[in-house]
Amino acid sequence: MKSKATCFLFLALVLGFGARCAVAQSLGDLARAQKEKQSKEEKKPAKVYTNEDLPASKSGSGSSSPAPSNSQIAGLTITAITKDGASVQLSPDEKTDLIFMATWCPHSKALKDMLNDSRMRPYWAGRKLVFLYSNDEWSRVKSELDDLVKRGKLEAGDKQAQLDRWKRDAGSPYVLEPAALGNLPGNYYFCSVPDEVTGFPEALSVQGYNDRYIWISQVLKVPNELSNKLSGQYEPAKDNTSH
Repeated sequence: MKSKATCFLFLALVLGFGARCAVAQSLGDLARAQKEKQSKEEKKPAKVYTNEDLPASKSGSGSSSPAPSNSQIAGLTITAITKDGASVQLSPDEKTDLIFMATWCPHSKALKDMLNDSRMRPYWAGRKLVFLYSNDEWSRVKSELDDLVKRGKLEAGDKQAQLDRWKRDAGSPYVLEPAALGNLPGNYYFCSVPDEVTGFPEALSVQGYNDRYIWISQVLKVPNELSNKLSGQYEPAKDNTSH
């Protein structure tokens, strides 16, 4: 696994030589760095889900607050934008679910693969799935640039220009890996991620904000046996090498 030091080395090469191939490589390293960062942030190991693991309220929240009512959720609106910058208003309803994803997140990719699996499709075929990505995934990279400035490897005045070059080469001003937006079983938009979203992927339905597996079980009504089988097939193996 490449360390952040390796990422910094590629960034230095980009800044020193400016070659397009070096930029492309550094973008790949940055994407991998985000996956490493998420892996270090995650505390829960992969597990098999049973009915006892699927409470009515959000899993692992530790909150005694009652779940929001359907009327409260129905009135909740997310302001988002299309890839062309047009503003849209999105809300969950009885047949519409908003799913918060991240292009750098391997679990988001796993959920996309699960939903596209022919065994899963019948369970959401009558629903409208809307995928929401942060309109500023690049904020995760700004800390890398700040660190380079502190290390004296990048002039503070060049930081924004370098970030803009990365965005141009990636092909998106919003997300780190635009290729991850392909083959989604629904439309995608970009938004400011609500504070209620504590990880990726996460779903907002009429039942409120929930972990993806609670949403799969309680909203899509996918049997636990199938959910666990698909999870085992598509979820990334737990990485025991990160510290």
